[in-house]
Amino acid sequence: MAEEKKTTTTHGSSSHKKHKRHLSAEEKKLNIYRIIILLLVVILIVVLVLWARNYFVTSNAEEQYSNMQQQVNTIDFVDSSFPQEPEIPETESEEEDILELLGVDIPEKNLDWESLKQTNKDIYAWIYIPDTNIDYPILQHPTYDTYYLDHNLDGSKGYPGCLFTQMLNSKNFDDYNTVIYGHNMKNGSMFRTLHYFEDESFFATHPFVYVYTEDEVLVYEVFAAYTSDNSHILNTNDFSSEAGYAAYLNKVYNQARLGGWYRDGVSEANRIITLSTCTSGKNASSKRFLVQAVLLNGDVSLTMEEENMEEETPEVYDPFTGLGDDGTGQGLYKNTGDDLENLEGELPLDATGKQ
Repeated sequence: MAEEKKTTTTHGSSSHKKHKRHLSAEEKKLNIYRIIILLLVVILIVVLVLWARNYFVTSNAEEQYSNMQQQVNTIDFVDSSFPQEPEIPETESEEEDILELLGVDIPEKNLDWESLKQTNKDIYAWIYIPDTNIDYPILQHPTYDTYYLDHNLDGSKGYPGCLFTQMLNSKNFDDYNTVIYGHNMKNGSMFRTLHYFEDESFFATHPFVYVYTEDEVLVYEVFAAYTSDNSHILNTNDFSSEAGYAAYLNKVYNQARLGGWYRDGVSEANRIITLSTCTSGKNASSKRFLVQAVLLNGDVSLTMEEENMEEETPEVYDPFTGLGDDGTGQGLYKNTGDDLENLEGELPLDATGKQ
């Protein structure tokens, strides 16, 4: 009997140990599940915090731009001699003659440069393109070229960033080519609407870009819009000489003719700006969409064709409209690769890009 009790006790103890081991395995599984859930919760919280932070930074930056735009925009059109001085009789300058003859009205901007520089001391110009969302200050950081690629007006890190130039360019726009960078934001801000120039009709009907500085208003006329590779324009081309610049302009024409839009007539005697932004879709990271415009007013705006014109012809010549020539001036070009004669620039096209 005693032996039976001993056997029963031993058996009961063994079953209890097995049950305990079973519970222990279950608890381990449960603990693993708890840890996984906890990690997922932590990750979710981190993601939400980062999203909220980025949303706040972006919203704050966009609100700042919106407030700034409201302050500077009166959008009344004034005489092409803007900014106007007190009424002192003086002879009109050649650049004013050019704008007047071309019928260019400069949109008025209520720019308080002291206030703008208090917002950010790196602001040195303002760019405006009608019928786009491009109506922003231009900045240049004094030591860090790509700072404004991911920093906003208030110095916060994030998007949308700012429109900016690099230290390779001076701030007075007298370089052969001043390159202005901006993000292709999905919400339509910054340089997103630069892509409007991919459309033939928009390119043909929106020729002017306005750049405002403390001293003057520079008027540019768009002459090219096309997709390029992501090579750094100022570092991979020679802008140290007129010959190098001429070679670059030839490169621009060749690229634009292979599927972009362009107007003929720009030479190494001109100064241009290049507006650069990203593209969307396949291989977007290796491509850039460029819109380029030539300076119409200022000391360095006359083309070689203008300088060589005979005295009996008008003093002002617009290479894009043909104004002042014999009526056979070059117009807008578009090449899809089917017309080899147009590729060589032999056939002039009208303002719609059709032969």
